[in-house]
Amino acid sequence: NGSMALHDIWWLLIASVRVQGPPDSLGHYLDSIAFELKNRKPYTAAMERAFIEMESGSMETAYSILVALTQEQGSKLSFAHGYLGILIACLREAELRRIHRTRNIAIRPAEPRVFGLCKPSGVFDISADDGNKLSKYTLRDAERHLSQAVFLDPETEFFRGFYAQILVALGKLQAAKELANQWYKKSKTIPNLLLLLSLLGSDNILDQDELVLDYLEMDPFAPALEVFRKFMDEVVAQAQGAHVVGAERILNMVVGRIEGGNSDESFAWEYLARFVYCLYKQERQDVVDSVFGPRLPWWKDTYFSPHVFCLSPESDALVYRAVCALLLLVDLSPEHPAFATLNGELTSEQTEFVKSHLQDV
Repeated sequence: NGSMALHDIWWLLIASVRVQGPPDSLGHYLDSIAFELKNRKPYTAAMERAFIEMESGSMETAYSILVALTQEQGSKLSFAHGYLGILIACLREAELRRIHRTRNIAIRPAEPRVFGLCKPSGVFDISADDGNKLSKYTLRDAERHLSQAVFLDPETEFFRGFYAQILVALGKLQAAKELANQWYKKSKTIPNLLLLLSLLGSDNILDQDELVLDYLEMDPFAPALEVFRKFMDEVVAQAQGAHVVGAERILNMVVGRIEGGNSDESFAWEYLARFVYCLYKQERQDVVDSVFGPRLPWWKDTYFSPHVFCLSPESDALVYRAVCALLLLVDLSPEHPAFATLNGELTSEQTEFVKSHLQDV
C-alpha cells in the first residue's frame, strides 16, 4: 500500500513466495523487483535473480543476467564478478564434458588440484586449458572476472580458491603460488593456509614444516590424523639426529591436542612420550621445563592421577600415558598405579615401547 519502500520489503516478499511455490515461480517477481531497484546499490535483487536461475537449472540465463550486471550497474561489485567467473568455469566444464563424452575423448585435469585439501562443497576439478575452441566459455574470461573480484575486494577470501584453480588450469601455477603466499602472509587464516598448502602439492606437503605446524597450531583437530602422524614421525626422526627447530612450538602443539580434545587419544600420548624422550636424549630439558613447568602440578592431579590408571581399561593410550608420567614426574612414588600399568600384561609392541623410552629413567 505504499507505506514501506520496495527495497525494505522485497526480501520478505521473495521469502514468502519461495515457501509457497517452486523456485521458477519467483522469476516474474524478481524481474519486476530487479527493474525497480536497478539503480539502487548494492543491486542484490539482480544477484538474487541470477541465483534463482541457477537453482532452477537455467545456468545460461544466470550467465546472461550476470554479464549484463557486470557491464552496467554492478561493474564495481566484487561478488558479481566473482560469481560470474565461477559460473563461466562451470559452464565451460559442463560443455567440455558433454563434448568429450560424445566424442569419447579423455579430459586432462589441471594439476595440482587446488581443492584437494580445502574443497568447497560442490566444486569439481577444472579441466586444463589446452587451447581448444570447443566451448564459447573460456578460462580467460573466468580469470578476468575472478581477478576483478579479488581486486575490487582484497579482503574477501571466498573467491581466492576459485581464482587460484583457474590460474592452475591456465598453466600459471607459479603465479597462483605467489598470490597464495601473499594472501597468507597478509592474513594468517586457515582458508589462506590450506590454499597455499594445496598449491604446493600433496606430495611435498611435509616438506613445508613451518606451514604444517602453523596449521596444527591453528586447529589441531582440523587436519586429517594422517597429517599429524606424518608430521610428528618426521619431527621425531629429525630429533634423533639433530636439534629440532621450533621444538617448543611443536611440544606445545602436542600438549594442546591433549588439553583441548579427547585425552584418551592414544596417538597424542604416544608422540608426547616419543618427543619428550628425544629432547631428554639431546639434553634439552629446558624445552620440556618451559612447556611443562607451570603445567606439571595440575597435570599430575588431572592426567596422571591414580584413579585414571586404576579405573581405565588396559589400552595403548593408558600405556603411553604411564610412560609420559614416568618421563615427566621425577618424584612419582613407586606405589603409583602407573608402575602397575607398565608391569601388567602388555603386548609385545607395548613392551618394546616401554623399554625403548624408559631405559634411561
